[in-house]
Amino acid sequence: MVKKKIILLIIRRGVAELEWIAPILNQINKDQFQLHVFYLTKNAFLSCKNNKFFYSIIKKKEASFYVYNLTNKIHFKIFRKIIPKKFINNNLNLKIHDIEFLKKKLRIKNKIHIILTEFGNFSYWLNAFKASENSKIIHFPSTPSIYVTSKTRHKSKKLPGDYLFINSKIEKDYWSKFIDKKKIYCFGIPMFESKWQKNFKVTKKKNKTNKTILIAYSSYFSMVNSKDLKILQKQLKNVMNFLMTKNNIKVIFKIHPFKTDQLFFDIINAYPKNFRNITNDSLNKAVYYSDLLISNFQSAANIFANVGKIPSLEMPREIDTIYNSKISNNKKLGIVISSNNFNQFKRNCENILGKKKNNSTTKNLKNFKKLFLINKTPTQKIINFIKNV
Repeated sequence: MVKKKIILLIIRRGVAELEWIAPILNQINKDQFQLHVFYLTKNAFLSCKNNKFFYSIIKKKEASFYVYNLTNKIHFKIFRKIIPKKFINNNLNLKIHDIEFLKKKLRIKNKIHIILTEFGNFSYWLNAFKASENSKIIHFPSTPSIYVTSKTRHKSKKLPGDYLFINSKIEKDYWSKFIDKKKIYCFGIPMFESKWQKNFKVTKKKNKTNKTILIAYSSYFSMVNSKDLKILQKQLKNVMNFLMTKNNIKVIFKIHPFKTDQLFFDIINAYPKNFRNITNDSLNKAVYYSDLLISNFQSAANIFANVGKIPSLEMPREIDTIYNSKISNNKKLGIVISSNNFNQFKRNCENILGKKKNNSTTKNLKNFKKLFLINKTPTQKIINFIKNV
């Protein structure tokens, strides 16, 4: 009898990390794999639990799960906090990140063969698994974004894993700053497979007059200086005021799960409730019943607009605090309509709303297919790879 390969999925922040990996989890065979889930924080667990669709997939496949308690090994953590850094060593870190303790919580008796974790996870838990279990660590994207920007503001921190899955081959140079090129693999994007998309498709009501505008918004208010804060506030108000002048418009906000702020709610609550709303649907689902997607500059949300075959418009850049590039990745890839200033944004929006067919949208969709739909069966290819690791 062939032993099951034990997989540990580590969730660092929440449900956004599940979107990319979920099709793979959904398709793995429980006769071949034994899945366990480790949530690094209570908030990460609650974020997943509150999303019925994605949480149901985990519950269907997992053998056990554990939510890390920050008070675990508290005496070692306090000791590490008070001693000089030069005395902090691997032995102390391994006592805090105790693999045997974790395995008991997860009821795992055998070796953990594979660690699945998103590419933003640099937790020492990964080092601990390498030292204790010699587990193979696979980093996967938490977004369908394709990274083409070569400049970074900070020194690149190396990923500790053995393999990195990326969305496109054109990203290899970018990611080679974080991990050896030989460890980088591209199979495509599982979440964009046609059979997976059937989970999100809804029939759009045919209405020639009423338009639904989906605004995918990240609240950067707490991440910028006071000058840029005023600019961002003004930008959001300008967008809302402009849309208010249009007839038969319904605005639906999809808020970024990790980038939200009370100031955002204060601003939009000033507008009539019959004009604007906030959806709990996934962005993937919302694009199917919308007519236009508007997003912040440099947002992965634009990609989903192409999935739903609707126009995608990004707001002007306007500030320097949080953006590395003057031209967004998605503009470079040719999958979004961009604007240099707010007047151009208004013109672009009016052109989109006034035409049944938009040439820019057609071009964006063609570019999207060339870049994001290069492989029809990425899920099975990834599962086959995991089998042979």
